[in-house]
Amino acid sequence: LVDTKTSDNSRLTLLHVLAGIVRRQFPHILRFVEDIKDVPQAARSKYFVLITKLTRQVMSSISDIVQEYTDMRQGLKQLGIELDTHWKDQTDLQDRFHVVMQEHRRSVIERFEEIEVLYINMDAKWKHLMLFYGENPQRMRPDEFFQIFSRFIHSWKTCAFEELKYAQAKEREEKRSEEVKMLSVVKPKDNDGPLVIILGDSGVGKTSLMNQYVNKKFSNQYKATIGADFLTKEVMVDDRLVTMQIWDTAGQERFQSLGVAFYRGADCCVLAYDVNNSKSFEALGK
Repeated sequence: LVDTKTSDNSRLTLLHVLAGIVRRQFPHILRFVEDIKDVPQAARSKYFVLITKLTRQVMSSISDIVQEYTDMRQGLKQLGIELDTHWKDQTDLQDRFHVVMQEHRRSVIERFEEIEVLYINMDAKWKHLMLFYGENPQRMRPDEFFQIFSRFIHSWKTCAFEELKYAQAKEREEKRSEEVKMLSVVKPKDNDGPLVIILGDSGVGKTSLMNQYVNKKFSNQYKATIGADFLTKEVMVDDRLVTMQIWDTAGQERFQSLGVAFYRGADCCVLAYDVNNSKSFEALGK
């Protein structure tokens, strides 16, 4: 997955593409990373195992676990033999060695049996897991097996992050390209009528002014102009009926250069501002 490169971008791999598809189409699958978050711990070549009567934690590999498990079993068995052989028939009532050691042995056996159950379950489960994925538990160690998943998780997180950043950058680039395309909009064909451009900040009512003049309509529902919009109106000029173009340019900052593109070709400009907003009037001087 990480070695197969895409044809259009050498930085992206098949895993990047897969991560992107999952992010967009199947976001619920992304929970798998949380489900197997402990795999990197299992991939380590050492394991924490409770051993000795002090229940201290030591680092031990699987082979060490097997050996220590066997040693503990043999040690408990030998302790029982020693107590029954040499101390069972003691006559000194003041000597409580046999009684104390027997109690200790029973306590240790109970704790050992708990560890034994955990060990047997662990041994059975990891072997079953390896067989499920087509691996031979007799040839592959558990840490080697889990390292496969650990490496995949690391690669997945890295590729998912990089793919998201790439997608966001591409989206921003496409947005910029669209804005440039809108800013480079072609003006309508020249005719014998005047060209009027309405300038002003966003929200001062340029669209409403244009609609009121051309269509005798006024709407209370504000809708920002994207790029530019225009209407035409037939007017009499020197006893001649001509078509006047009235252009409403967007007031948002990112579209300011659009208005500039029409200045030279305009016959006149209408400056619009909000009488209740001094900043909209001051902006006309810019």
